[in-house]
Amino acid sequence: MKIVCLPCTIIEDITSELESNVGWEGRVSVSIIHIGINSIDRARKAVLLKEFEQSENKLKGRMSKVIISGLLTEPLAKIMSFNLRAFRWAQLMIFAIEEINNDPLLLPNITLGYKIYDSCTTPVLALRAALTILNGQDENVTLLKCHGGSSVHALIADAGSTQSIAIARTVGIFGIPMVSYFSSCTCLSNKKQFPTFFRTVPSDYFQVTAFVQLVKHFGWTWLAVFGSNDDYGHLGILTFVEQVTKVGVCVAFSDFLPKVYDREKILHPVKLIKSLNVKVILAFVPEIDLSFLMEELVRQNVTGGTLGWAIRRAYTPGMKQFLVRLHPPKYPGNVYIKQFWEAVFHCTWTPYNNTEEIRMGPSKQKCPGQENLKDVRTIFTDESQLRVSYNTYRAVYAVAHSIHNLMLCKKGQGPFINKAHPDISNLKSWQVLHYLKEVNFTTTLGDEVRFNANGDPLAAYDLLNWQVDSNGNIKYVKVGQYIASAETENQLVIQEDAIIWNGGQKMVGRQVVKMTQRVFEGCRHVKSASKSWSCEVLMR
Repeated sequence: MKIVCLPCTIIEDITSELESNVGWEGRVSVSIIHIGINSIDRARKAVLLKEFEQSENKLKGRMSKVIISGLLTEPLAKIMSFNLRAFRWAQLMIFAIEEINNDPLLLPNITLGYKIYDSCTTPVLALRAALTILNGQDENVTLLKCHGGSSVHALIADAGSTQSIAIARTVGIFGIPMVSYFSSCTCLSNKKQFPTFFRTVPSDYFQVTAFVQLVKHFGWTWLAVFGSNDDYGHLGILTFVEQVTKVGVCVAFSDFLPKVYDREKILHPVKLIKSLNVKVILAFVPEIDLSFLMEELVRQNVTGGTLGWAIRRAYTPGMKQFLVRLHPPKYPGNVYIKQFWEAVFHCTWTPYNNTEEIRMGPSKQKCPGQENLKDVRTIFTDESQLRVSYNTYRAVYAVAHSIHNLMLCKKGQGPFINKAHPDISNLKSWQVLHYLKEVNFTTTLGDEVRFNANGDPLAAYDLLNWQVDSNGNIKYVKVGQYIASAETENQLVIQEDAIIWNGGQKMVGRQVVKMTQRVFEGCRHVKSASKSWSCEVLMR
């Protein structure tokens, strides 16, 4: 069986090693494809990477084999830079697979292998990678060579909602289940359009609800809303404005931030913020997109405190030791490891030739090779903010538990027509889909994992406050939480005395904005039949 998570470039591949083992004939093959890493510069993403890691010793002694492939996308990646955060997501997938392979109780006699691909942050290339994986062929396969059904039984993909939408529409036609670790668009909960889509990150619907409760808690009634210029931002703004205006809040204006820096497009909303006396800004924007606006606000001396909802954090025992194991000589054929090393230690593993130096810039000092990841502090090895990484980990376990439950089915007691039970040696993707819908387990960390009818997980967020430490560095301090499954009065919990606003203030005054008939650009007030003021928002 194959479980797939998609990108356009192969990052890691141990499937060839699995196929070459003697004595596998007639045994089970399960693949998980992971799509969406985007952790290297885009100029090199068309390069097909060689086999990443051999794990022959770990595979021996188990009767069946499972290949897991992955598509990983990092929506915040910058051109010509290696994204350490996204690369960690891929490593957490591998970490989860190795944990499962070493667990005698979960999937006994089944060995998971993996392939990881890069979806390059674009829906076109994400879909191309997915189709390549589903067909089980090389990327240059022709229609004349295409034959037979897909050997893939599940996908783990993607980070970006736009990429996941493209992939989910396609794999849904074939009944192949897909689990995303970071695609949060509310639209993906639509089972008519995306019947086989699941995710371990909450839908934006719950994030919007949490934002509305936060606004009500602090009494904010006059604010601006920004979104990224993609599905996440567009649908986030639309849903938030619809909900927040129902509780008497006026949105002064809303706008979408550019993906590429454009000062004119940034200056316009900053001018509105100042002229309309906006004191609160809500943003459905990735950090890199928001940074353009924040830098301009600081430049014009418009400052304040910051609160934000974040995916809940989890500490995974053994993860740090797993991450620091990497070293280029251990994986001589893997370009990603070399680029990762160069990014962490600011050196070059292989000197550039003349052509590369023109494209990449002057080469740095050659890496001595004695560097050790244990000796440096980077976001890659930082255990304090494992959020998306943990979602990747949970996605792998969700698929593994689904297959495990499927294996427990007894002959004549199956859930399908005529009580048919699945044959693990001839597994179908729609059978995995059935069990994934019903999966319900608790991780070793005490976290319950299950999906509702829309394929969404239990929704919960940490409320973080950006604070400056004694060294002038930004740290994220948890000051509250939102749990959608709790009773309404207990869903939002905030420790106000722990929040630090601009200038070191400990408290924020409840904002009271007197509604008037003054018309602002982007918003106007209208009086209803009850003679109370409400907002009519002009979307830009």
